[in-house]
Amino acid sequence: MSALESMKDSFERMLLIRRFEEGMLRLHRRRLLPCHFHVSIGQEATAVAVCRAAEEHDVLFTNHRSNGHLIARGADPGWMFAEQLGRVGGNTNGKGGTLHMIAPELGMPWTTSLVGCVVPLAVGAALVHKQQRRPGVVIAFFGDGVMEEGAFYEGINLAALWQVPLVCVCENNGVPAELRGLDTTQPSTFLARRLADIPSAFGIPCATIDGADVEGLSDLMTEVVGTVRRNLAPYFVEVRTTRYPGNRALWPELAGAETDLGWAWDDGEPPEELAAWSRHSDPLMGFVRRLAGQGAISRDEATRIDAAIAARIDEAMESAIGSPHPPPDSAYRDVWAGQETSS
Repeated sequence: MSALESMKDSFERMLLIRRFEEGMLRLHRRRLLPCHFHVSIGQEATAVAVCRAAEEHDVLFTNHRSNGHLIARGADPGWMFAEQLGRVGGNTNGKGGTLHMIAPELGMPWTTSLVGCVVPLAVGAALVHKQQRRPGVVIAFFGDGVMEEGAFYEGINLAALWQVPLVCVCENNGVPAELRGLDTTQPSTFLARRLADIPSAFGIPCATIDGADVEGLSDLMTEVVGTVRRNLAPYFVEVRTTRYPGNRALWPELAGAETDLGWAWDDGEPPEELAAWSRHSDPLMGFVRRLAGQGAISRDEATRIDAAIAARIDEAMESAIGSPHPPPDSAYRDVWAGQETSS
């Protein structure tokens, strides 16, 4: 794949994630989502860069903000919508919901909403890889809040002691303390601290990067994953992102309007609520501006790609809405390993 093709591929993957999550916000407005949910708008570049660096036999663990990771890894938006709606077409027939989606066939065996537990789970999987001489590395996605949990410290301590092939990807979206609902924060100033200082103290190599730097992220993650693959030892990456204005304290909401690629060509302005974030922090819009400025993509081409993705998302969404709910007796299925049904 040429450099230009790689850039366009990243753009398409990021745009697919964005349109999927904007679709979720539409479902929420229609009161169709039956449970709590999160979006990763503004963090698409991280998902794409990491999943492009990963190979087929690598294993990825993720958290409650998992949509981008799953889609970047190749998950189908159709079953993801069905799963979030609690419908039969979901990957676990609606039992996982928005917070516990899995895709074992893509090397993503676990998504968790329990803050912190993704790290020890990934460390354990990485130890198995090392002991059984399995090919591949293990990648753990988590947010900065995980670094307030004891499980994180125990996990990275063991990762350093055992020297396991683990890539820790911390997506720091800088949630202000007043929105956290907790008094427990790191002792240093929240938005100014260097999270990488913490794993460094355990002897783990670290890197920090701007989450809006699409090309820089791609280069860094390719280098980091390659290093872990060669050295079979852990690495920590802090990706600094700016929280999407629609990520409210309790329920995500659409901030102003859905993304309009025309803004990259100065065709109108984003709504006031979205303007500063879109101009300075949104990795998708920043990347489109960069591609357009380099002549790598025309407005017509970007519009055609966007229209095709939007149609795909609309079709997937309506198909999921039309899928049936699972029958009541299915609640007794898959309760125990090897069990198909139970009365």
